[in-house]
Amino acid sequence: MEKKSHSFFRFVAPVVVLLLLVASSILIFQIRTEEYKDWTAVPGVVFKREWVRNFRVRIYYTYTVDGESYTGSELYHRSNGTAEAGDETLIWYDPENPAHSSYHKPGPGLDPYGVYFLMAPLAVAWLAENHRKS
Repeated sequence: MEKKSHSFFRFVAPVVVLLLLVASSILIFQIRTEEYKDWTAVPGVVFKREWVRNFRVRIYYTYTVDGESYTGSELYHRSNGTAEAGDETLIWYDPENPAHSSYHKPGPGLDPYGVYFLMAPLAVAWLAENHRKS
């Protein structure tokens, strides 16, 4: 009987962990999507592009909301930061806090997948441990 329950656990445990990972990922995706659902776009202008080490570029921009001017900046990998000074673009901002802005339409990004990256080393260790025991 001991062998049968151990075998069942070896099958069920990874399935349960995988389901928890998927559920966590979906929840994080929904939370992050909800966070940005009301963000609004306004015209803006890139006023500076600055190279930063490790092939990164920081893009500085300005935009106006309700007659008040704001500035912002974001760091991008060189391939994503193609804007040049003087380029007109849409800037996304939080209507509840117009100083909080984004050069691109904000979304969940890679956050929903973070749980997989955190769990990968644990999964490898668990598999190695189970392989060693068998």
